[in-house]
Amino acid sequence: MQTISKPLELTGAKNVRELGGYKTKNGKITKFHSFLRADALHNLTETDCKILYDYGVRCVIDLRSMDEVLREPDKLITFYKDIEYIHVPIQDHVRANRYSEEFPPSMWQLYCWLLDDSKKSFFTIFKTMSKYQDTCVIFHCSGGKDRTGTIAMLLLKLAGVDDETIIMDYAVTEELMKDIFPRQLADLESRGLIVPSYVMESPPENMEITLKYLYDNYSTIENYFIKIGFQEEDVNNLLKKLVD
Repeated sequence: MQTISKPLELTGAKNVRELGGYKTKNGKITKFHSFLRADALHNLTETDCKILYDYGVRCVIDLRSMDEVLREPDKLITFYKDIEYIHVPIQDHVRANRYSEEFPPSMWQLYCWLLDDSKKSFFTIFKTMSKYQDTCVIFHCSGGKDRTGTIAMLLLKLAGVDDETIIMDYAVTEELMKDIFPRQLADLESRGLIVPSYVMESPPENMEITLKYLYDNYSTIENYFIKIGFQEEDVNNLLKKLVD
């Protein structure tokens, strides 16, 4: 397994991490300052925002629901108007189509549903990412684990990063967010939501099962991107942003 990226030192977010620096099957390295995966950005300080702007962030892709966005709007774009903000919720329609309760029966089940049901949203997300070849895109949800983790997995898999590294890049969130998840849990419960404990966990097997589902149902990562609507040129453009 490769060394998993450490979070940036920010005051208002604990799980903002590079997708750069990972070796690929072709002997290349994923690019730094190209993608950041993140938790919620509503508590960023002005200094945090400057750090991210100086880091090269020029596009924010918010994967949260409209309710989350309205309740806790992103801070980064309030300080820097030349940063593009894109809101693409990727769980709302899955909830509407797949389950009537507040939470799925397991988190890996949610990730598999996202692969099947969010192809249109994924197309928008990955096409938007490809536009920012020379700057950094930060994509985030609330904890940087589930919705963000699924997007990060697809990007790293397309780049050719090995499964073990992808799994551990996902799993480390539980440790990084150990002080934040209890607060999020309390907030959910204060709004009358009964939250199972696994919602705040990221065991490796969640991503192991998701990757197996991807292979069993879509064969290859390249084929998955074709299924969401990408052409070969689109795949190549995204790869240019991922690896040198």
